[in-house]
Amino acid sequence: MCHTFNSLLVACLITVSSLAGAADAADPLIGTWVMDPAKSTFKPGPGFKSQTRVFTSLPDGTQMTVTAVSADGTALKGGGTSRLAGRDYPLTGVPGIESITMVRQADLRVAGVAKAKGQQMGRFNFTVSEDKKTMTFYFKGLDPNDQPFENTMVFNRK
Repeated sequence: MCHTFNSLLVACLITVSSLAGAADAADPLIGTWVMDPAKSTFKPGPGFKSQTRVFTSLPDGTQMTVTAVSADGTALKGGGTSRLAGRDYPLTGVPGIESITMVRQADLRVAGVAKAKGQQMGRFNFTVSEDKKTMTFYFKGLDPNDQPFENTMVFNRK
């Protein structure tokens, strides 16, 4: 259960960097997103009971704040600031992940790599729907205990 929670935390906070470089208010990711647990999958489970992400545009990048409740009721709050620059950005408060590297693949899609001690721990991407009302985050990798996981989280714009 602990490794599943840590894996989900990693997936949540990694999205911070994926917003980097989208510093203007017209960016489709800026705003508040609420996870739809019924449409999200966590392998292995269980997943979060709830999760909200708030993306804010700053002069030096994009800041994301994550507030979540795990399957066992543990509250979580974290986040960070980063850019889409194709280089590593450090993350704090993410068990098993020290940095991420991301690139924009399209206007509404970002792909990236999560690393620990310079080694790849997973790959991820997120996509915003054409109508900009839904965001899907997919992350496949190894948790801090080197156990594989594959998560797809679906968020609705608030």
